[in-house]
Amino acid sequence: MDKTLLQEDTQHQKKVYKFLIVDNDPVMLKGMSYLLKQEGMEVVCAKDGLSALDILTSFIPDIMIVDLFMPNISGDKLIQIVRKMEHLKNCFIMIISGAAVEMKIDYQTIGANACMAKKSFMSMKEQLIDLVNRFDEIMLKKTIDIDLGMEGQLFSRKMTEELLIRNQHLERVLANTDDGIMEMSQGRVVYVNPAASLLFAQKEEQMLSVYLPSLFDENLSSTIESALNSPSVSMLSLEFNSKYLDLKLLPVKDMPDNRILIIQDVSDRKEAENIMVCAKETAENANRSKSQFLANMSHEIRSPLNAIIGLTEVMLIKDATPTQEKNLKIIHSSANTLLRVINDILDFSKIEADKLDIQVIPFDIKKVIDELNNIFVLQANQKGISFYVSVPENLPRFLMGDPVRLNQILINIIGNAIKFTQQGSVHVQLSVLSETDKHIQLRLSVEDTGAGIPENFKPIIYTSFSQADGSYQRKFEGTGLGLAISKRLVEIMGGEIDFTSQLGKGTTFWVILNFEKSLSQNVPPETVREPVEIAPSTLSQRILLVEDKPFNQHVVKSMLENFQVDVANNGKEALTLLKKIEFDLILMDVQMPELDGFEATKYIRDPASDILNHDVPIIAMTAHAMQGDRERCIQSGMNNYLSKPFSVEDLNNIIHMYLGNHTDLNTKDEHQIISDQPVLENYTFFSPNKLYYYFSQSKELAHSFVSRFLKEKVYTISLLSIQNAITHGRQKESLKAVHGFKGALSYFSDIAHQQAAILEQNIKQGESQSTIQNDFELLKQNIGELVKELEQFMKDKNI
Repeated sequence: MDKTLLQEDTQHQKKVYKFLIVDNDPVMLKGMSYLLKQEGMEVVCAKDGLSALDILTSFIPDIMIVDLFMPNISGDKLIQIVRKMEHLKNCFIMIISGAAVEMKIDYQTIGANACMAKKSFMSMKEQLIDLVNRFDEIMLKKTIDIDLGMEGQLFSRKMTEELLIRNQHLERVLANTDDGIMEMSQGRVVYVNPAASLLFAQKEEQMLSVYLPSLFDENLSSTIESALNSPSVSMLSLEFNSKYLDLKLLPVKDMPDNRILIIQDVSDRKEAENIMVCAKETAENANRSKSQFLANMSHEIRSPLNAIIGLTEVMLIKDATPTQEKNLKIIHSSANTLLRVINDILDFSKIEADKLDIQVIPFDIKKVIDELNNIFVLQANQKGISFYVSVPENLPRFLMGDPVRLNQILINIIGNAIKFTQQGSVHVQLSVLSETDKHIQLRLSVEDTGAGIPENFKPIIYTSFSQADGSYQRKFEGTGLGLAISKRLVEIMGGEIDFTSQLGKGTTFWVILNFEKSLSQNVPPETVREPVEIAPSTLSQRILLVEDKPFNQHVVKSMLENFQVDVANNGKEALTLLKKIEFDLILMDVQMPELDGFEATKYIRDPASDILNHDVPIIAMTAHAMQGDRERCIQSGMNNYLSKPFSVEDLNNIIHMYLGNHTDLNTKDEHQIISDQPVLENYTFFSPNKLYYYFSQSKELAHSFVSRFLKEKVYTISLLSIQNAITHGRQKESLKAVHGFKGALSYFSDIAHQQAAILEQNIKQGESQSTIQNDFELLKQNIGELVKELEQFMKDKNI
């Protein structure tokens, strides 16, 4: 046969192998590719490990030549990934490395079939040609001996064993951890542990080389991508594949393109949290239902009780036979006892629900003590025991606090002392523990010579519904709530309560409370409400009232009838007036449409604005009375803060600070001045005493306030506004409507004011539509009862 034809036949018979060369050195990559193509091989090149993984999705090589040291994914890591791919299990892999001899690499440990020293391209030429010519033989043996240089095939068995042990240990740890662990290079997956594979419900080899964000849903992929590109640690919580996952993405030191992802399945914890939230909501709904039930029952019981107590008192005043008088007194006493029980239960319910409000208003401490003395001295005399009160001479009279709750605390403690004392005395003592220019700390003690408290009852004496005498044949009536309520009230007021007792000798309860001194402490009580002469200069002083509610405008203007008062319905109107007129003082509501009080104040205080007087005193008027509200007003540029509702005296005091001495707000005939004595209240929803307190200088002003509230049907308009906003789901609008109405209610009804506050809070917290509607219906019911009582009050006063 012709020699030429024989060579052609031999070349024709030579098998063509597919090569994938992975090397980040472009010269080496180009040289090896050229040489192998000259030998008739099919060659594909990859500049790094990531490119190789992309190629391997569509190209199945017979032989891979892999550089050991590359960026992003090293050669050994690339080989580990390839060995997990089922379609590449028969691929022959050879490592090339310039440090192959020095590092004494055991190529079999990392999954390669051969290792060749990376030298100059020309020095590797013969070895590559030999590899091609012997490939059929190599594929059978799956091994090859290639010269590694002068060291030949020297491998360190010890290093190989240690490396193998370390790798196996690491693999066990990662394979058995419950957390999913993945490694990415340039966003593509290069390692997946079994837990991560399970979380994604995919095989490990399916996830390798995949771009991490593409493993997640479309709505999550952008979030994952953003975290992946962040140079710092990223923490994510998300729902994926019906599981709740916490993700932590960490950068890899010295490898800026790599990231480690740790995935925790927190579904069980989330489920437990959801159960707790549901339980909390259930408890809150139950508590809310209980509160509504108590409020409704209170109304149903109080209404007939008020009639019983009131009519009994009327009948006692008239001529009654001795027998009738005795029976009437029993009825009156029993009705009052039942009323106290209802009050105790309601107060305790409010305390449990954290709904009990503590007021901070000016009050006369001596007056509180005198009233207690008048209440209990008769009870003590009827039992044949002594009752006396000790008050220090240097005691400041006017303090800031809640006189109603202080009274309640002392009534509970003194009432118990008299109840459990059969002979001897009850001594109430008031003493000053410490005092500064602005504050005072008082100790109020009640000492009796009664039965004392047994040792075994001391730990539970403040427990709800408990009494020292727990038998069925108790000598003493009561709910057992008095001391529990007193203790909680003292704690809410930031004080202390405790007692000492000796069985058979008596008990001493003591309370320590801190008070702020009132601005009016040096004013003699008999001159507080005296009428004064109108100073001519007063009428020249001009005040701007910025208030959006017409009803509130009427109230404040009535209190300021000795001043020239201009009214602005919102901050925007106020600024228009302030550009034309220099006012002496501004009373600024905080929450208003168009422009609120904070924004209006900011504009007024701006030296660059066109306001005539940037330094005009501004007093905030707001129903917001929570901690921090005053500070926010002052920080916005306002001079002072007046919490709604405020009394004539409150307004007088604060205006006096800025407009001088001639600022008495009202001058009335002496017969119009309201007495210091409390008004007998035969109402449930309406409190005449509360009304008269806020209009303390004028009955006429107080009655005018009620008359306008009824005639202008402020309640109907407000309720319609609230209902309309709630029905259409307009949260901001409903909040404004409730907030403004709440301010008007605070002048004469604790119950209606409290219900409005509950509705406002639930709207603000985004409670369900049904809850908000129920709260509104209860408020509507309360307003209906309040209006009836206001109308009866006006009839009683012949107005």
